[in-house]
Amino acid sequence: MRRASSVTTLPTRTPGSIKAMLQLHERRMKIQQTIYDQACRLLCDDYEQVCSAAVQMVFFLSQLYPESIVPIPSSNEQVHLVNNSFGKISHMVSDGSWVVRVQAAKTG
Repeated sequence: MRRASSVTTLPTRTPGSIKAMLQLHERRMKIQQTIYDQACRLLCDDYEQVCSAAVQMVFFLSQLYPESIVPIPSSNEQVHLVNNSFGKISHMVSDGSWVVRVQAAKTG
């Protein structure tokens, strides 16, 4: 049986799939930085468990790829992934869901 050497997309928008990806990394499966954009989009999901798991993934990716450069969509500027993720997670501390706020506070 062949094993994939890296993960490049989030399979579904369920909290379980995001957490499973984090577990895959613990088992030495590489998670690609390209997932960062998808994880950031999930921060706005209607389901609080998805948002909470996305906060974890954004934080995790900021630890793996802190110096990677990501574009700021509203401008022509670029920033380090770690700085971008800090802003996104900080914003989640004021989310309407206490579950998301707690997760953001724990990672920030």
